[in-house]
Amino acid sequence: MEKITKPLTMRVSIVDDEPIACREIQRGLSRRADYEIESFADAESFLQRMKTVRFDLLLCDLKLPGMDGLEVLSIVKRSYPDTEVIILTGFGSIDTAVEAVQGGAFHFLAKPVKMDLLFSLSRRALQAVQLVRETTALKKALIKQSREQFLIGHSPAIQKVLQMIDKVKSLNCSVLIQGESGTGKELVARALHFLGARQKEPFIAFSCGGFSDDLITNELFGHEKGAFTGAVSTKIGLLESADKGTIFLDEIGMMPPNMQVKLLRFIQERNLLRVGGTKPIMVDARLIAAGNHDLKKEVELRNFREDLYYRLNVISIMLPPLRHRKEDIPLLIQHFLTRYNKQFKKEVSGVDKKAMAVLWRLNLRCTIAGERS
Repeated sequence: MEKITKPLTMRVSIVDDEPIACREIQRGLSRRADYEIESFADAESFLQRMKTVRFDLLLCDLKLPGMDGLEVLSIVKRSYPDTEVIILTGFGSIDTAVEAVQGGAFHFLAKPVKMDLLFSLSRRALQAVQLVRETTALKKALIKQSREQFLIGHSPAIQKVLQMIDKVKSLNCSVLIQGESGTGKELVARALHFLGARQKEPFIAFSCGGFSDDLITNELFGHEKGAFTGAVSTKIGLLESADKGTIFLDEIGMMPPNMQVKLLRFIQERNLLRVGGTKPIMVDARLIAAGNHDLKKEVELRNFREDLYYRLNVISIMLPPLRHRKEDIPLLIQHFLTRYNKQFKKEVSGVDKKAMAVLWRLNLRCTIAGERS
């Protein structure tokens, strides 16, 4: 194996059992660009090297001892899909070229290789690799930035929540978010929607607390014209409005018993009847529910239906109170300073050390009180 090492990021490998061909290609590319290039006489040694060093571009001869170029192409595209491959052969044919391209090759060149053409193709292939890298990095950065717009904190407790959001954001199953008031349940619901597969579709939020059964039914299911006195036109409910998107039901523990039955049927059948309607309407909406009550305890007390609880609690996310992530207090303070400075055109630079100490002491007292309770 010959090796020319240069302090560069783009790595090129050449697999050819003809040493002269390897040297010519290696020399020709090195004259035109600063690549880190390695050459191999057989596929096995290249694949072994690929386990420790990721090459951006592979220039592979079609006829090799033991394993041919198309087999190498298949392995590389299966195990290292970001690596581009150019097949080289002295036995050029249309059928082989088509097979190589269908197998994922960037291009196909007949030998003897014309260096200007090979360099042009190699440069285009490496530009494609770089574009994929940059796109992937940008996507990760945007996801991180978007995620941090919803939840702020570096504590282990909040990082655990963020990791759970990443895992389940695009799943179609129901999610139950539980936590004390003010812990950010709706923020998590919005993160699940706007970072997930349904992000371009509607996000509809509704609080179930403090409403009668009839009012909740009308809001969620809608009604047909003439269904009751005052129903002068058809009204589409929130569940129907959330079709293809997400419906977020807050304070789910306060939902009246009769409405719990209707919601359970909707989850099971994935269709609904408007009030006064006779024709079922199919709705594809992801359901996210939240509450600050312990729903499992409410089930034991027979205040909440057990079957509905298990339908909602397919995935559970428990949000920690601030007293369990007090190291996030400075980050939250800075966030709100930035936000309200912009809103009220102020220039508050920070919080006095004594004030910060008070916040920490208050937080500590809340922790102690929470543990005792």
